Amino acid sequence: MKELICFDVDNTLLHSDGPHAYAFNEAFVRSGLKRVSLIKLKKSLDGRKAEAIIKKFFPHLKKEEVADVEKIHHSLIKKYSYLARPISKNVVRVLKKVKESYDIGVVSNSSSETIKELLTKAGIPLKLFKVMIGREMVRHEKPAPDELVKAAKLSHEKVKVMIGDSIFDIQAGKAAKVLTIAVLTGKYSSKDMKKEKADYILKNIDVLPAILEKGKLFK
Repeated sequence: MKELICFDVDNTLLHSDGPHAYAFNEAFVRSGLKRVSLIKLKKSLDGRKAEAIIKKFFPHLKKEEVADVEKIHHSLIKKYSYLARPISKNVVRVLKKVKESYDIGVVSNSSSETIKELLTKAGIPLKLFKVMIGREMVRHEKPAPDELVKAAKLSHEKVKVMIGDSIFDIQAGKAAKVLTIAVLTGKYSSKDMKKEKADYILKNIDVLPAILEKGKLFK
């Protein structure tokens, strides 16, 4: 039986700051709030939950108001999903190579619908993934381990490693007691990832196949 390698989505497999930032801004305007600088918005897209991003810019909002903005943001992702791009031209090749030895899944604090929409628009085939875990499928999002626990339950396989660009991915992996690989394609530095005690730190996922072939990982 193969083991499961889980990937984060945003800024790990694809560039998605554009879709999320534009969707947030339109959601803010529709909710009677001020538009936020795209630069500031994109900087805040560091793996934290949507509600935390909304509260960062509008701390006065009540819980139910935050939930309403979040719901509108979610509904607008499809409108801006054409802006999604693979993190590199090698993403599909990398995933296919990893799939030769492991099953692969995605775990994300976005909804399952958003995951599928962004991956599709970025040209990453959904059929590559054995499981896809979105926020609505668990009680607690990353940095809690729930998404990885759910992936293991649905795949009937042991999760071998968590790969992601944010400290929340690493924290979730640690909480789930699996190996963690940090990729430096998001907002966090190598120093940040070392502080979280990631087991491995890679520039991006492009180097995964070469490392796997050399047997340097997962022993």
